[in-house]
This record gives sequence, C-alpha cells and structure tokens, in this order.
Amino acid sequence: MIPLSLLAQAALAAFLLASIVRAFAGPPAAHTSPAVSRRFLLVAGCAYAAATGELLADHPVLATALAVCGVEAACVSAWLARAAWDGDDDGGGWDDEPAGPWPIDWPAFDRARAGWERTRTPA
Repeated sequence: MIPLSLLAQAALAAFLLASIVRAFAGPPAAHTSPAVSRRFLLVAGCAYAAATGELLADHPVLATALAVCGVEAACVSAWLARAAWDGDDDGGGWDDEPAGPWPIDWPAFDRARAGWERTRTPA
C-alpha cells in the first residue's frame, strides 16, 4: 500500500469540496434530462458499492479512487438535476408541464367514464 502524503490528501479533499460546492451552489447546467441525472446517480451508487467491496478486500487505494469517482458522479447528477428545477417561487416544483404530449388523454378518459355511470334507482 502506498500512503498518500498529507499534501496529496489535502489536495484531494479540496478538489472534492470544490466539486460539491460547484454542484450545489454554482450555476446549474443549461439543459438536462432527468434520465441522464438518474444514470449518473446509479453510477455513483455502483462506485460506492465497489469501493466498499474493495475496502473489505483490503485494497484501500482502489477503494479511495472508487469513492472519489462516486462523489464526482453524484455531484454531476446533482448539477444536472438542478437544471430541471424551474426556479420560480410560485410553489411549484419540477417543471409544471411535461415536455411532450401527455401519455394518456385524460379528457377522453373522463368522457368515457361519464358514459359508464349508471343512474341509481331506489330499491
């Protein structure tokens, strides 16, 4: 095992801190897709799981490298997810309207459901 010097550890910690601050406090991405953000989050989870396995297998250097990759993937996921937030203060959350057409025609469904209703007659 090759131990990292104190200077290298401090540089790595500063790099991770800068990435986290940039992801959560910096400007969001210009355009994004929630699916891409979820994929980066999945990569982060896999990297954390692999880092845990390597740490249990007594490979701390590889575990550290995988953990750093997991942190970076989580930061990219957060940065991309912030772009999907509409940012207005009207109480809304994520984009209020979907980007494309609705997958289900709800007005047509309501009309069909109205046709199914029966009038009740007392017994």
